[in-house]
Amino acid sequence: MVRYKLCNNYGVSRIQTDRLTMQGSCFWNNRLLSEEDEEQIIHLLRQNRSHEFHGFYSIYVFDAPDVYCLCDPMRSYPVFYCCHKEDLYISDNPYWIAQETKDRLDGKKAEDYKLALFTFGDETLFSSVKQLRAGEMLHYRDGRLTVGKAGAVYERHYRNRSYPAWMREHEAALKQAFTRLIRFADGRRIVVPLSGGYDSRLVACMLKKLNYEHVTAFTYGDPDGAEVRLSREVARRLHYDWLYIKAEKEDCEQARDSEEFLAFFSYAGRAVSVPHLQDWICIKKMREHGWIPEDSVIVPGHAGDVLSGECSDRKGWLYKNKTGERDIRKAAQAAVDYLFTEKFLSRDEKRYYEACVAREMRRFSSAPDTASLYESWWLCERTSKFIINSVRAYEFFGYQWWLPLADRGYADFWSEVPLPYRADQKIYCDTVKELMNQVLHKAIPREGEAAGHFNGMKKLASRYCSINARNQLKRIIRKPDEMRREYERGPGLMWYYFTRNSEEYMDFKQKNNTANYAAGEYYLKHFDDFMEAERAAEP
Repeated sequence: MVRYKLCNNYGVSRIQTDRLTMQGSCFWNNRLLSEEDEEQIIHLLRQNRSHEFHGFYSIYVFDAPDVYCLCDPMRSYPVFYCCHKEDLYISDNPYWIAQETKDRLDGKKAEDYKLALFTFGDETLFSSVKQLRAGEMLHYRDGRLTVGKAGAVYERHYRNRSYPAWMREHEAALKQAFTRLIRFADGRRIVVPLSGGYDSRLVACMLKKLNYEHVTAFTYGDPDGAEVRLSREVARRLHYDWLYIKAEKEDCEQARDSEEFLAFFSYAGRAVSVPHLQDWICIKKMREHGWIPEDSVIVPGHAGDVLSGECSDRKGWLYKNKTGERDIRKAAQAAVDYLFTEKFLSRDEKRYYEACVAREMRRFSSAPDTASLYESWWLCERTSKFIINSVRAYEFFGYQWWLPLADRGYADFWSEVPLPYRADQKIYCDTVKELMNQVLHKAIPREGEAAGHFNGMKKLASRYCSINARNQLKRIIRKPDEMRREYERGPGLMWYYFTRNSEEYMDFKQKNNTANYAAGEYYLKHFDDFMEAERAAEP
């Protein structure tokens, strides 16, 4: 018997028919799908043609005797399941499944969760409840359950092209991705979280190039920092409304133990990922003050960096391997080295996490080189679980969102680009600079780009120093007043959610040296409260 319940509906659009439920929105043949397309959607799933969908969605089909559940390649709307006795439980809410099956929090997974910021593979924090990974489909029929990749997900199939040809194709891929965004937005206000980097700047500049008029940008962080200064200049040159959102200590103190904040943590965590804090105060303030319309679409620049080769900035040696050389061990070591850069690991812990990562990397058996193994794992694990999880803050306050740089067609373009053009983000950076010259009339450097010698030192340290050695260097180099400044004026980390004063904050940083570890501890501290809330919600 199949038991099924959809619970989470904050700001999430939904298509609902007798046989099909779709969370989010999806294009097929450049047409936004609706309830009238029920037969077509089910037909495409049966034919294993989900790779033809473009958008951000999860799909549930109950078409007896078959049950299908599908996650898009970004795992935009998580799907959970559990086989218990003779029943299959399916939901977007792992707490409900755990409540029904009497499942419990797994202590070992909880420790991994705090360090990695998400659970590995198809695991959740519960002992038995599973999740669909990015781009996976579940099929259930006559008591038989199968789960696997629905077509190629972030796999490379290189083509030979000249550099000018790649630049033209990149521009065409961007135009298609942003055309879908504009059709989805349909004249509504688009709100861009604008940082000092290239990803959000690319989003803002493409909207200007395609003449979308209703755009607002917002930035948070140190008011005297480079990120705020650069974002303000970009917005001014684009003639966009620009909001600087400053998180006051009082805002954070009031939110820390409020029922609203606990509800957000429950919704955003979902027993898989550490919730994001950075956008919480910003979205809350903009909504409460009416600074953006209630039907706004929020558009961050997630995923564009990894797709285009940003990983080469920290692990450039992976991109020097020739096509055909695949070393899972080296790729796993590189992933763990970066993932746990800010943690102190024992030798046994390091080996354990390398084994966990290597196990997942084996799913990408067709990867043509070591760098592609690294990128595919990064996209399907960290990006799809932790980075994309930031959109839960938008949904919680009732806003829809779209990720043009995670568009399936845009990802397909990068799957064909060979290593030399992904190394140092060559195509990507040249495109952004050319676009800035077109719409800004100036190629504004990204944050930290001017400090070339400093970045070079960081790359050397990343290549030749162990995790613990780098952390010891950080302790020596960083001064207490710098840490206090980060606490008092830092980039949206909202430390007052977890610490009461700057001394407590600095003591925490010395012990754990990571911003999100505290958020994980906070989430686990209230885990029983989330389960109790689920029990109370039952009719």
